[in-house]
Parts: sequence; structure tokens; C-alpha cells
Amino acid sequence: MATTVQGLDISQFQGANVNFNAIKAAGYDFVILRVNDWRNGQNMIDTCFESNYKKAKAAGLHVGAYWFTFANTLLTMPHMKHVSASSGPRAKSLTIPFS
Repeated sequence: MATTVQGLDISQFQGANVNFNAIKAAGYDFVILRVNDWRNGQNMIDTCFESNYKKAKAAGLHVGAYWFTFANTLLTMPHMKHVSASSGPRAKSLTIPFS
């Protein structure tokens, strides 16, 4: 029998007061947080990433992160330095997909 794992995508667009304890209590196993995105040639850091990361971990959720970009494949690789810098010491423990 297959196991179902449920998660949510969370970014600054959900606001600064996401209740991660309620998310966990609702049966979700993980959240994937937006680290930042690349728009108009600028690195735009998600203003809620740090607090969301801390609150999600404190609630006992598994945490992943993602980078949102409008870049094509050839332009995406140079942006990785911004992802690592923005996600700080967690960069090595997170799988960071590009969207």
C-alpha cells in the first residue's frame, strides 16, 4: 500500500503570520518555502523565508525550499550563488528546485 505525504508551498504571499502548528495538526508532513526569485535582473529575497523556516522546523515539519526564476535553462546556473547565499547554512541540507 502506498503512503501519501502531503505538503504546502509557502512564501511571503501567505503573509508573515502562517500558523505552522495548525498546518502540522491538519496532517501536513512538509512545507516547501520560497527562498527568493529572480526578476528584472535582480535577486528578490522572500521577506518571510527566515521566519517561516524557523517556525516550520519548530512545528516539526520537514522543510524544503525553492527558487522561482523567469530565467531560461542557460541563465539559471549563475543564479545558484544567490540561492546558496540567501538560504544560508541550510543550503547543504535542502534540496532546492527551480520553478
